[in-house]
This record gives sequence, C-alpha cells and structure tokens, in this order.
Amino acid sequence: MLLELPFISQIVATMPRDTTPSSVIVRDNGVFELLEASPDEFLPAAIMTERIGNRVPATIYWKQGDFWAYFSGGVAGVEAGEARVAKTDAFLWHWFACVIAPENYLFSHYPSGSFTGFHASCATMPKPDRIIENYRDHVMTRLQSAFADNVRIVEGSLMMKVGEPGYQLHIRNEANKKSPAILCRPSQEWLEPKASRRLDKGHVFSALDWDGLIAAVRSFGKIAPEATFSAEPPRIDILMREAFTSERLTYSACSLAYQAYRGMSARTIPQRHMEDYGQLYELFEHQATQPGVVDRLVDVMSRLVHLSDIEDRLAWELFLERYDDAPISIAF
Repeated sequence: MLLELPFISQIVATMPRDTTPSSVIVRDNGVFELLEASPDEFLPAAIMTERIGNRVPATIYWKQGDFWAYFSGGVAGVEAGEARVAKTDAFLWHWFACVIAPENYLFSHYPSGSFTGFHASCATMPKPDRIIENYRDHVMTRLQSAFADNVRIVEGSLMMKVGEPGYQLHIRNEANKKSPAILCRPSQEWLEPKASRRLDKGHVFSALDWDGLIAAVRSFGKIAPEATFSAEPPRIDILMREAFTSERLTYSACSLAYQAYRGMSARTIPQRHMEDYGQLYELFEHQATQPGVVDRLVDVMSRLVHLSDIEDRLAWELFLERYDDAPISIAF
C-alpha cells in the first residue's frame, strides 16, 4: 500500500540575513510503500494486562523470531484509536519521530533521546535558491527501509515490530522541601519499537522473571527503608514461553548508567573523573551490545556513581545486588 506521509528531514542552507550555511531540520512529505500482512501470520505470545494511560490490555504477537504489536495495544507514543490507516491524516505519524528512534535512520550523529518529534523547532522548507545540500533522498531511503523492516498493515490497522515485553522498576526522587521521599515503582514495561535505542527505563526484568522483580523490590526495601513503594503490577500472561529470554541485565546496566550520566551532566565534573565520564557515555551509547559491557560499566560506575543524584545511587546499589547474583553467562 502506498501512503503519503510527513517526515522530518535535514538540509544545509543559508538563512535570511545570514550568508553562513547552517544545518536545518525541516518538515517534509513523501510517498512510502507499507507492506500488508495477514493476521494468521502472527501467533499470540503474551498478554500485557496492565492498563497504561489510555491503552487497553494488549496482545503481543510472535512472528519469525520477533515480537509484534498493534499500535493501539500499548506502543509508546501512540494513542488508542489513532492507528487505523484511514486516520493517518490525523495521526500524522508523529510516532515515528517520537518513538522509532530516528537517530537510527535519519541523523546518525544525533545521540539517544536528542530528537523528540514534530516540534516547533522544525523549520519549513526554505526557498530552493538557498538550499546548498538536501538529504531528502537519503532520509527517504532510510525511512522506507525502516518501514519495510518494522511496520505492517494488518486488516487496515498498523502493527510494529517491538522489543520483548517485560517488567520495569523505576526508582525516582519524589523529594520536596517538606517531604523527602524515594519512590520505587514496579510496572509492566512500555512496549518499544525493536529499532529503538531508548535508555531511560531503569531496571528491566524479563516477563519470565516475575520472582526476580519482586525480589528486587524487597531488596530495595532493605537498601532504602524509608522509600515509598507502588503496588505490584499484574503479571504478564505468557502464552509462548519459548519466545522469551531471561537476559535483561545488560539493558538495565546501560539504562542506569545513562540515567546517572544524564544526572551528572549538569554538574561540574572534577578533572580527575573526566576520562571515566567520557568512557561511561561511550559504553552505554556505542558499546551497549558488545560482550563484557556490563563488567566494564560496573568498573567505571564504581568510580563515578558518587557524583550522581541520590535516586541514581540507590538504583545502582540495587543493580549491584542483581549483578552479584547473576550467572556468569548473563554478566558477560
């Protein structure tokens, strides 16, 4: 099916009253082909029973080694009822800029999380005589590849290839001047596109590891006895155990390192820690999938974590308990 869709592109152009070329993010439109599929191709693998925002309980499907979900079934950034192809004019594919991690396709030099959607900062296309270089064709090629790999139209609705569903445990500082408090909040994980490199989920546990999630909550009660705890989330109903893996420790390490780094970035880092500070970014941003990254993150964080915010220090202390208890095959 061919659809004309809005997207965000990049140009190099001269701006009014400025002869120096600038790199500009612009809005654009293009025609893309979206592949269609039969619902019979997707096998039910799990049911996420926790209501997240306005999203209803969602069935997660399995097809040829990957998880898939309907957009209206919990994919982050998409409102329920907006995922019908007939509504793409209202939908505006805002999800792509917000959710699918466009740095994977559009601008490889953008770090994680730096590009967040169709905002006012996106310029309209300047006049042709001011454009020096236009990345439109390059961007459209990458977008078309992304659609082909990650999106299907199934009986008029949109489906996306998503990451493995599971649980997450967020530790947040809810402090104010009158009532300091640390909140420990376990919940079912928001579904993310498999292509996404989002790193702000905190501790993540496999859908198979309910006991690990509950054990971590209890451990945190000992680490921070004054913390406030949210209720336990309902269990994910697993229909295909063979589709799931129990390895989520690596993601948790990268996520917690990212959160600690983000908390430290506004501070003045002592010169003696600058090398470790740069290495921490390199590990979670560029080496997250390499063997041994967890061990290297533990090593670097041991020297930096005291510079982070209290919630990040407590979250990392809990991670070290998980790390010490993990099988060697998971730690590497």
